[in-house]
Parts: sequence; C-alpha cells; structure tokens
Amino acid sequence: MQTSSKKLTKKQQQEITQQFITLLSDLRHPNECQTFFESFLTKTEQSVFAKRLGIIWMLDKGKSYEKIKKKLKVSSATISSVAGQMETQGSKLIVGKLRVDDWAQRWTKKIMGFFHFKF
Repeated sequence: MQTSSKKLTKKQQQEITQQFITLLSDLRHPNECQTFFESFLTKTEQSVFAKRLGIIWMLDKGKSYEKIKKKLKVSSATISSVAGQMETQGSKLIVGKLRVDDWAQRWTKKIMGFFHFKF
C-alpha cells in the first residue's frame, strides 16, 4: 500500500486512530485477532510487524545483533531502530506480555511432563 501525499487533518487522524484502538480492544479471542491480522494487513505489513516483535523479544533476551540479523533476516539499522524504542511504554508492555506467555508455555510443558510420567 502506498501512502498518499495528501495528509489527514490532525483531528481526522486522531478520530481514525481512536476508532482503530477501539477496534483492537474489542477483539477478544485469538481467532478474531488472527482473522483481523491476516485480513487487514498485507503480507508485507504482517512480516514487518512480526519481525519488529521478534526483534523486541530477542533484544530482551540479550541476543546479539548478529544472531537477530541471521534469525529474522533484518538489517542492523532495523534492529537499532527497534532497540531505540525498547524503553517506551509500548515496548515494555509488549515485553511484559511476551514474558508472561513464555513463562506459561514453559510451565505448561513442565506440568504436562510431570503428569505424563505419573499416570
């Protein structure tokens, strides 16, 4: 998608942004989120979004730029740009949610392994 050279007014931008935020907050189930993600964003936008999340997660885990570049096929400039945003509220929110999900997945594997061997 190309960006139009014709700009929205500040008020229009704010109204549309608020509608978008309301829409996102109304998505309650993972299948709704996936449908929205796949239908609303182009494949390129999906890839950019996923890579940014991946960079945030890998930086939080202390991975090197080289490892991130190789794994996610991104440039050092892209990593640096995302790294510069790691202290924003949005990035901290994302990292917190990713940490909880990671913990829950690891805990589930452990507990399922425990029950698997006990029965």
